[in-house]
Amino acid sequence: MSEQQQAQAKGVVVQNLNAYYGKHQAIRNVSIEFKPNQIAALIGPSGCGKSTLLRNLNRMHEVILGARSEGKIFLGEQNILDKKTDPARVRQRIGMVFQKPNPFPALSIRENVVSGLRLQGEDNPLKLDRIAEESLQRAYLWDEVKDKLGEPGVSLSGGQQQRLCIARTIAVEPDVILMDEPCSALDPISTMRIEELMLALKLRFTIIIVTHNMQQAARVSDKTGFMLAGAERTGELIEYDDTKKMFTNPRDQRTEDYISGKFG
Repeated sequence: MSEQQQAQAKGVVVQNLNAYYGKHQAIRNVSIEFKPNQIAALIGPSGCGKSTLLRNLNRMHEVILGARSEGKIFLGEQNILDKKTDPARVRQRIGMVFQKPNPFPALSIRENVVSGLRLQGEDNPLKLDRIAEESLQRAYLWDEVKDKLGEPGVSLSGGQQQRLCIARTIAVEPDVILMDEPCSALDPISTMRIEELMLALKLRFTIIIVTHNMQQAARVSDKTGFMLAGAERTGELIEYDDTKKMFTNPRDQRTEDYISGKFG
């Protein structure tokens, strides 16, 4: 079965989300819909709440001391902020790729990829081998590592390590992949490969990225959301629309000012 023929990934709907670090409000009444099998980019100046919003989507926000959230986030029909919802299960369905590649240093390339499956109790070596190869192929990394799967994951280059982390994320077949500045530590060639990979992966997954790179958002995303920082406006979602429209004819002057480099 081709990726195009596979079942559609689930989307994410955020309703009236407020998020706090202690008394500081980092997200202000954000409502946004991330549609299945699309790439959505979140842009805005430092401190505007982009990464906080991303971390709320797989309940990583709450692990920070003093952090809390109010509102609803639906993955399909399930409100993942419901207290009855298991955060570990949420993180299986909504995977995350971080700014800095973080392969597990004690594990081989192969074991990095299948580590999530092992945590779920999978120990069939043939199945693990198959999924490792499939995931590395989908992450555009198989041809580069197929002859050294037993070597440490940290022996790879930065760009390869990031693709390894993506392979590890998709091995457990999530519905959604979150990416927090996934290319900020990479050279232009590695960045291009990650962007090509994103475009391929959206055939199977819903992808939400945070980026400071306006060109990257314009190149890869279907939708773009602009968030604001400063005084009482920090954490507001100012505008969310088709990327082409956002970059050519935004509704809000503040969006145009940010995209054109007048502030931020």
